[in-house]
Amino acid sequence: NIIESTPISTTLFPTVAYNEIIRNIKKDEDRIIFDLVVDNSKINVFYYGSNTGFHSNEKEVLFAFGARIQIIGDYEKIGEIDTHLGKRPLYYAAGIIT
Repeated sequence: NIIESTPISTTLFPTVAYNEIIRNIKKDEDRIIFDLVVDNSKINVFYYGSNTGFHSNEKEVLFAFGARIQIIGDYEKIGEIDTHLGKRPLYYAAGIIT
């Protein structure tokens, strides 16, 4: 279980998520794509999904601090990504957020 002490910002748009992975990578870090399912969340959730404006493709979802992510199963390596630091492993994991 991972309990966040800061808000979790995520997106419903895979291209935006992938670009964030590449842009925010730091030395010696692997990247993980989470497939999250919300399960009876008592955490405040905010959705910014405007169809207009400069960032209309982001479809951002913000979970308030205190959200808990329970990882289901194991991390699965799904490939590598090219970054300014060279090739880095890319992993996939499923989880439930409450």
